[in-house]
Amino acid sequence: MEGVTEGRMVHYVLPESRVFGKGQHRPAIIVNAHGGKLEGGRANLIVFLDCTNDFDLDVNGVPALIMWANSVSYSDDHESGTWHWPERL
Repeated sequence: MEGVTEGRMVHYVLPESRVFGKGQHRPAIIVNAHGGKLEGGRANLIVFLDCTNDFDLDVNGVPALIMWANSVSYSDDHESGTWHWPERL
C-alpha cells in the first residue's frame, strides 16, 4: 500500500472507549509497516489515548496514555480496530 511507512500519522478506530463507546478515532504513529508487504495495509501502531475517557486506570492507578496495536488492517470504511488516513478538513 502506497505511503505506509514508519513515522506516518494515521487514525486508529477504537474497538471500545470507556466513556464514548466504540468507533472513536485516535491519532497513531506507524512504528512498523513491514515494508508495505502485508495484505490489507497492515501495520503496527502506537495509539495515543484520551486518558481515562478511553480506559480505566490500571491496577497501579495509572491512566493509559498510549497503547500498542499489532498488525492492524487499513479500512476506508473506518471499521472498529482498523486504521485510516486522517480526514481532510
